[in-house]
Order: sequence, then C-alpha cells, then structure tokens
Amino acid sequence: MFLLMVTQAPAIQSGALWCSCDHWAVSAERRALDQAILEFTPPNSVLLTPPAGFEDLAWRLERSSVVQFKLFPSQSQAIDQWYRRLSAVIGMPAEHSRKLGFKAVGTFVDGYRGLSSHQLQSLALKYDVAAVITASQQAGPSGWSRQFQDQHWTLWQR
Repeated sequence: MFLLMVTQAPAIQSGALWCSCDHWAVSAERRALDQAILEFTPPNSVLLTPPAGFEDLAWRLERSSVVQFKLFPSQSQAIDQWYRRLSAVIGMPAEHSRKLGFKAVGTFVDGYRGLSSHQLQSLALKYDVAAVITASQQAGPSGWSRQFQDQHWTLWQR
C-alpha cells in the first residue's frame, strides 16, 4: 500500500485526478478537451496535435496523433517517417532547434504554435486527420470550424 501511495503522489500533487487502475490520471486542463475529442472524432482516427503532451491519445481515447516527440520508434524506416512528421508539424527541420533530446521539446511546441492557418490546413489534408488541436489563442486551419474551445485548447474540424 505504501508503494502505491508514493508512486501516485506526484500525480495527485500536480492536480491530476487519480482513479482506479481502469482509469487514467488526467490533468484538469485536459479533461474537457478529451471529452470533446471523444464527442467529435470517431475511434481510431488521427489527430493533428502539438508534438508533445498528447502521447496518451491511443491508450486513453483510441485516437492517434500524427507524431509525438516521446513516441520514438525503433525500426529504421519508422524513424525516418517519425523525423519527417516531426519536422513537418514544427515547421522546420528538427535539428534547427539547436537543442538535443528533451531540451528541444519547448522549441518543437513553439514551432507548432507558430504554424499559420494555411500550414495547419496543408498538414491536416496531407495526413488525412479527423481534427486539429491547437492552443486556444492559435488560429486554426483555413476553412475549418471550431468545435470546442476552452482557456487551453481548441479543437477544429472540417
């Protein structure tokens, strides 16, 4: 029992909601967005999201992201595809961040936030996504409708 309490302490202290093992710890800022994803997108669909922070979509919501920095593959062709997708969603070759490893994550997220409406639309069409998620203050893809918005996130659909 003590070990369980110690391992859950960081999640509880960070404001995450802890439930029984058949549920996931979800931050308060993500709960409303997750509900919108479930409501507006079909299971097994692909979403265009920021390149970090959405690693759990497949496990929790049965949706996947175009690319997530932390979900690094191990097969050489998959690594190439991961790199190309990461570079596409940050708007520049990944090595231009001039940072290595996890130190580059902030730069990658900033790159995604800096994408124009046209760039988001092009990526959404290229990867045939069901929805696009942006920070709430970021413009969405050209011609797409806002389905959900709160103080943190916006979900866009065609």
